[in-house]
Amino acid sequence: MTNSATVSAPVITKLNTLLATYKIYIHKLLNYQWLIQSSKHPELNEELTIYSEEAEHQTDSIVDQIIDLGGIPLGSWAKWQRASDIKFKIPNRDSKTILNGVIEDSKAIQSNAERLENQASVSKYQDTVQLAHQIQTQLGHRIEEVQNRLRTI
Repeated sequence: MTNSATVSAPVITKLNTLLATYKIYIHKLLNYQWLIQSSKHPELNEELTIYSEEAEHQTDSIVDQIIDLGGIPLGSWAKWQRASDIKFKIPNRDSKTILNGVIEDSKAIQSNAERLENQASVSKYQDTVQLAHQIQTQLGHRIEEVQNRLRTI
């Protein structure tokens, strides 16, 4: 392993953890959509679609970062489950419970992105710092939106 690979290894590990966490999050969002369709608030389905599309976009950016640093992205459900900071548990069909799950998972991903930003900053990987910061900002807005939505239900 070269010196560059040694330096990038902790960042690649954190990127893969973030990737895995996002992948589990996306699957949960898709399941939430199915549950929401039969709830009292089916209009939330469209919002969950937007959330999952944004998450997919982020996973693409994360994969690009991993490859740019010479790493190999985690690529299977089993590996994502082992590496993820969130677990694939689906709550009941209650809209409030589902939205609280979105908030909880978003906060976990946000914390994960903060740890990545810190590691990338130490390692001087500015592109990764920017990506992690962007993720934190986006999820901060998402958490606020969902909290506001919860107040109306």
